[in-house]
Amino acid sequence: MTINKKLSTGKTTTFGATHNCDNISESNPDTALHDCNLQTTTMTPSLQHADRLHFEAATSNGGYVTINNIENNNIDPAIYYSGQTTTHKAKLVIDLVKPFHCSVGSACKDNMLDRGPPVTKSLAVTWRGHFANVFHNTHKFLNERSPNSPPIAAGYEELTGQPPDTVSREAIPNVSGIVKYEVSRAVDHDGGRSLNSPDSWSNVDDFQSEQILLDVPRADGDSVRVWVRATDVMGNTKT
Repeated sequence: MTINKKLSTGKTTTFGATHNCDNISESNPDTALHDCNLQTTTMTPSLQHADRLHFEAATSNGGYVTINNIENNNIDPAIYYSGQTTTHKAKLVIDLVKPFHCSVGSACKDNMLDRGPPVTKSLAVTWRGHFANVFHNTHKFLNERSPNSPPIAAGYEELTGQPPDTVSREAIPNVSGIVKYEVSRAVDHDGGRSLNSPDSWSNVDDFQSEQILLDVPRADGDSVRVWVRATDVMGNTKT
């Protein structure tokens, strides 16, 4: 992984540098999430108003495989994968001019500050078609049961009611064999690194819609993770 940076004043580039991330290479790939820390380098000349800082980060995947040659009991030379490279760019514009009250200029308006639409904390989550009990759904086990022929004597068959309390002839509400959805959510300010497992579950009331609108208090820079758990009529669960 490499990071290129440059400082531009007008159309002139006044500073440039390349930073290579340590301890990773084609022969020593990182198999987990890799943090590349870029230490600030002193720039000459110093930053001026309207200067632009450009950053370009390029990361490549790949790695290698070694094969144990059982014919000669040796390890063959490493074979390297042909990986792919992804590049992302960012630009920062330096603003050193202090803000001033509009009365200094000539463009004052009655509304001193237009905050725009209110910030919302709602988070829409949908998982349509993600879960299914294919066997139950294909064989229509949860559909309404037809009357028995010959009829079962009164008192020996439940006509209405839902599991787990009652097993009756009524259809069991479901979506592709799923009879219940639950969700859990968590927030951190560390890029989601601490969000490993849910703490508690809440039922999705309108579970057949396979979506929910969550009110998630969060601040700028927070990461949100949402888990969805599906349950079939036998109590089997899948997250």
